[in-house]
Amino acid sequence: MQEKERNRVWTEEQRSHAWIIVSFARIGLNLSVSPCIASAFILLHNYFADPNHSDEELYILLTAALFLACKIEDTYRSMELIFKELANSILLVKKRLKPQQAKEYLGDRDFSKNTLTIEEMKKVGICEIHILNSIGWNMEIDLPFSHFNEIQPAFNSMAQTDANDLQNRFNYVLRDICLILKNENYLKIPPPISAAAAILHAFHGKNLPENAVAWIEGLQKQSPELFQMAYQIIVVEGAKCVPIGK
Repeated sequence: MQEKERNRVWTEEQRSHAWIIVSFARIGLNLSVSPCIASAFILLHNYFADPNHSDEELYILLTAALFLACKIEDTYRSMELIFKELANSILLVKKRLKPQQAKEYLGDRDFSKNTLTIEEMKKVGICEIHILNSIGWNMEIDLPFSHFNEIQPAFNSMAQTDANDLQNRFNYVLRDICLILKNENYLKIPPPISAAAAILHAFHGKNLPENAVAWIEGLQKQSPELFQMAYQIIVVEGAKCVPIGK
């Protein structure tokens, strides 16, 4: 079957804007990156990977993805509240864009009016169905953060020698997972591999606990190409980031 010709694609610039918007919005919504924001972004990846739906405007899509993610992760926030915080975030992002770019990327709307119309609410509901179709209605979202949390106890011995350094490296693991999560190839990489690659990168030059080494090496052997892909994403994208704590 021939794929539909798409009006929009999930470009690097779009992903970057979307990440900034939902990251700002999460503060007002009192949500953490894991699980809600991460789950919403995975839903977005699946939406854009599926050719069998319409291409909703980004603000409708972001509202639907975050609304659905909050329900999936048992951190319910109302559609109205989610859009209000997204609209406030979009106003900040729009300042970086030319008017035509803002209209094309974000949607043709006055975001200073941060209340959804009845028609927009209907669009969000339809978009939510499109997202659910793109994931086959399977609402079990496997996150790399969960695999990082599972292996974290293996590092307890390192906390006894330098707890501050360990926490700093953990912060880099979280950042590196986010870098993979934002990447266009995220869906190709199994979540445990994303977590393992992030740990290996964040702890470069350090002797890792035996349990962690065995776990990472097992994943490297299981899918060497995907592991290298994940690690390379971190190297390339991490070079663009301001060091943590600066």
